[in-house]
This record gives sequence, structure tokens and C-alpha cells, in this order.
Amino acid sequence: GVRTFKAFLSSLKLRRGDITLDQLADVDTASGAERVLAGGRYVGVLADQFAFMQLPIQSAKDLKKLELVDFDGDGRSFVLGQYRQYGGGGAREIVSIWEFKGDGSFRTVAAFEVAKEIGGAKLSSRWQLVPRGSLRKLAKRESKRGFDLLVEAQPPTGVDASNWNETPATDVHPILLPWAEEKATLYFFDGNVAQMTAPETPKPKKKRRRRRK
Repeated sequence: GVRTFKAFLSSLKLRRGDITLDQLADVDTASGAERVLAGGRYVGVLADQFAFMQLPIQSAKDLKKLELVDFDGDGRSFVLGQYRQYGGGGAREIVSIWEFKGDGSFRTVAAFEVAKEIGGAKLSSRWQLVPRGSLRKLAKRESKRGFDLLVEAQPPTGVDASNWNETPATDVHPILLPWAEEKATLYFFDGNVAQMTAPETPKPKKKRRRRRK
């Protein structure tokens, strides 16, 4: 309620104007919706009490995107965020997906780089949510409801395979390399488990022949 919301703002030294996301969604394993908030460097879940996670960013402006997504269509949403980090003489952007657990903690379900900059060298990937099963064959028990997440390498800027010497990330899935054989990855979700596969090319729909009268 209002008291929990005020306690959340007070404890994290946030103002109402700092809130960038305020949404009702079922994010834990119990039935019923919770109030999910984002503001500053924090994501919070409010019910009778509140729990929060500090995002791995230096300031609020480094958070590029935050949304709630029900990946496997069972009604439970996960927190998806894209954010920018700095270090090692460059910068990178990461997309992370977190599960909110019943004990008040957040667990990383998947995390991968979508941009990397070192000097004038830049690599990037485009990512998008696609209808579940549109780029892979669904198992019999899988619902068609929900989303898969497609990541595709984009053309590089100021760099090629001969002079890109960056060590791949080990804390998250490293940036896709546009000169590698595998230029795309599809993430799909089974409950709170994320899996990766190569996306399949959708089969073209057969054209119906018109019957001659």
C-alpha cells in the first residue's frame, strides 16, 4: 500500500519523480500480482513489504531500458533490463533478465552483451522479442504463448577480424562477432531456465492454389 511505497522511496532516498516504471505483474512463484517499481539504480517489488535490487550501473542514466516480460506464457513475468557499463578503457551494454524469488532476492536468468566500444572500434547486436516458437521447433509440452529473444550481430565500426583483440567477456555471454560463423543466437525459456540455440529460418507459407471455376 501507500505506507510500503513511502518506505521504499525513503529507504533508497528516491523521489516520486525518480520512478520510471510502476507496474502490477505476477513476478514471484505465489499467485497474485505484485507492484514492480524502478527508479534511480534500483528495481523494487512491493507487496506487504518490499524487496529491491541495485542495478550494476554507475548512475540512473546508464539504464537504457527496463520492462517486464512473460517469456513462457505461464503468467509469471521476469525483469528485463538493458544498461551501460564502463571500464577497461571502453564501454559496453548488457541485456540482463532477472527472476524475482519468493525470499526477496533476484537471480540472473540470462545476461549478454549487445554493444562494445574500445577507442574507435564498435561492435553491436540487435535484439528483439519474437513470438515463441517462430524461429525454432517447440517441444510438445511447450505453449505457443510468450516470447523468445533473438540476438543478431550488426556490421562493425572501425574494426574487423584482423584487429579486434578484445578478450571475450566471462561474466556474461560475450558480444556476437559479425565475422564469426554463428552471427545470431536465440534465447528461449522453460520456467526460470534460459537456454540458447541457433535460430531457424521460418518456413515460407504455402500459397493456396485458387480453384478454377
